[in-house]
Amino acid sequence: MMAKATFPESRIGNLVERRTPREIDHPFALALDNIESWTGHLLDRPGPEGVGVRSGNYFEPGDVLFGKLRPYLAKAWASDRAGVYIGDFRHERVGSSR
Repeated sequence: MMAKATFPESRIGNLVERRTPREIDHPFALALDNIESWTGHLLDRPGPEGVGVRSGNYFEPGDVLFGKLRPYLAKAWASDRAGVYIGDFRHERVGSSR
């Protein structure tokens, strides 16, 4: 039998910082269609940048984006690069200095 892991209890607001959307132009644009459900992997399909959309809300490496549209699809991505997101995401910075 495996030992059960224990983690300290904390409110989510003490662990992450909600990022305020800041719209800019950027060569890498991300939409909900670019994230695979339940895995967080980026899908190899044309994103908004393929159709000329490059303006959106800025994110940085280390930010986490959660899709708010149809939450049962569980679309989330931990960014490994900077870019902009298009669509309805909740944008968090993990490990903030709160």
